[in-house]
Amino acid sequence: MATSLSNQFLLGCCSCSSKSPQQPKFARFPSRPFSASNTLLGFPTPFPSLHPTPLFASSQTNIETETEEIQIDEDRKNLPRLGVLIESYKKAFLTGDEKIAIIEERIQLKENEKNKLVQKVSTLSVDKVSVKEQYLRLQADFDNFRKKCDKERVGIQSDAKQGFIKKLLLMADNFERVKQQIEAATEKEKKIDVSYQSIYKQFVETLRSHHVSVVATVGKPFNPLLHEAIAREESEVFKEGIIIKESRRGFVLKDKVLRPAFVKVSLGPGNKKSSVAPAKSVEQPSTAARIDER
Repeated sequence: MATSLSNQFLLGCCSCSSKSPQQPKFARFPSRPFSASNTLLGFPTPFPSLHPTPLFASSQTNIETETEEIQIDEDRKNLPRLGVLIESYKKAFLTGDEKIAIIEERIQLKENEKNKLVQKVSTLSVDKVSVKEQYLRLQADFDNFRKKCDKERVGIQSDAKQGFIKKLLLMADNFERVKQQIEAATEKEKKIDVSYQSIYKQFVETLRSHHVSVVATVGKPFNPLLHEAIAREESEVFKEGIIIKESRRGFVLKDKVLRPAFVKVSLGPGNKKSSVAPAKSVEQPSTAARIDER
């Protein structure tokens, strides 16, 4: 086979050199279903070549040029050798040498690392959901705690303010008693009374600036939430259940009652008896009067 290949190659070279030694030409052999490009590990394959390879007619030869001259029948004879080679490679791959074992070990390590990372990602995803729920619960608890603290703070401030104003109401009672008992006869006493009234007026303005107002009494229906009845008397002027007299002033701070007013309630005209039992409420007053300036 080698002899025939060499003869054909020499004939091609001679034919080219006899015509034009300066310009080498290409010699194309007939297309064949097998070529040197269709090889596996140096052995021809049974798959035909789609693109025949042109050969350069020169003095240089190599293994690829020789393999292109292999005939179809000789390629078929080499098919069992290819099968044996593939079978041997399979056995070598299955048995494995040192390098294959190292690569497989590295692949297994990477696979283990991948599995660990996947498991870690899954765990972190679950932890993320749990932490988010915990954060939302803590945020809700904090909001409730803040609202509770604000409410308690307002309540403490309101209680402290009420306690302070209740102590000031005792001074208002003293001013009222002195006003009812003193009668100015001389010019000097009148000047003292005027000074006293101006001080009391400033005191009342101070209470009013802190949203303190007087509970309305005379001529208003009795309300057990605002009034405390100390007696019941007949009256030709007021109907039954109407307050006819105030014994002690009552005060409210915004909507909270600082102290109820002591009052006398009418039994209505034609009743001759009097009673000290508290009267029941006839209707609720809508508003409370502010502190007057008497």
